[in-house]
Amino acid sequence: MERAPKFHLVDRSGRPLDERFGTVVRQLEREFFERFRQVRDPAVIANCVEEAALRIHIHENRRGRVENLRPFFLRVYSNVVKSLLRGPYYTKHEANVPDRELEERGQPSRTGTAEQTERWIIAREAIERLDERKQQLLSLNALGYTAKEIALKLHTTENNVYTMLHRAREEAKQILDTHPPERMNKA
Repeated sequence: MERAPKFHLVDRSGRPLDERFGTVVRQLEREFFERFRQVRDPAVIANCVEEAALRIHIHENRRGRVENLRPFFLRVYSNVVKSLLRGPYYTKHEANVPDRELEERGQPSRTGTAEQTERWIIAREAIERLDERKQQLLSLNALGYTAKEIALKLHTTENNVYTMLHRAREEAKQILDTHPPERMNKA
């Protein structure tokens, strides 16, 4: 993979981690780039991989060796990326991200009005009240996946994706109508 960054798998003191971390990273390298399409910068991916390796190393020091390192590494990597994508309101690192990148990720720009940010937060709270499958479906759609790609990912038909998207949006609207978030009750 020509765009692949070099991974520096070291502990906090700078010592290299166990060779099995390097083996797992080489096995999962393609997966790191394909798992989250919204993270396109190889340097960000490298930072997330390194952070995941460090977290697993710390976990192993506290609780013992992880037997199934590959799936555990992928899960920790996913959690690191998800926390990164939550935005500047949740992570210190993201405070340095330009507004254009935030908007591309579907997050509010810091230059938008307070009202725009409030509407985005309210919509997100409504989506969080949906079941996990509907949240996943709406997220994939918002990230620009086509219905065909979503169907492949969720193991269903393309027509079923359109139906489920419609129902998920309607349910989110209904949630907003019947259970408005606390912020909307301020007057």
